[in-house]
Amino acid sequence: MVLSCIQLNIDESLQKKNLTTDDFHFLMTKHTQQLSKIEQMIVEQRVGLILIKAQQFHDSTIPYPKHVIQTIGKYLPPVAIEKNERMQKTIRVRNKKF
Repeated sequence: MVLSCIQLNIDESLQKKNLTTDDFHFLMTKHTQQLSKIEQMIVEQRVGLILIKAQQFHDSTIPYPKHVIQTIGKYLPPVAIEKNERMQKTIRVRNKKF
């Protein structure tokens, strides 16, 4: 049984921290895996004489990983554009030297 949990405010966290693309990749992979495991979760199963129902737990845990994935999806394009621009600038400078 889960007695307590801490839910990170992903919007605030992404604005405060300067995350690298590796950090974004880690977060996306982690939350995508969590989401797929939650979606595959057995929500009702009989164990002996006891019927275990986890539909409410399933329904209450799905929104957070979905929100994290959507939020990262909003923040990732500007980071990618910035990295591409820096890389293009570096390439242009190197080409001028040759």
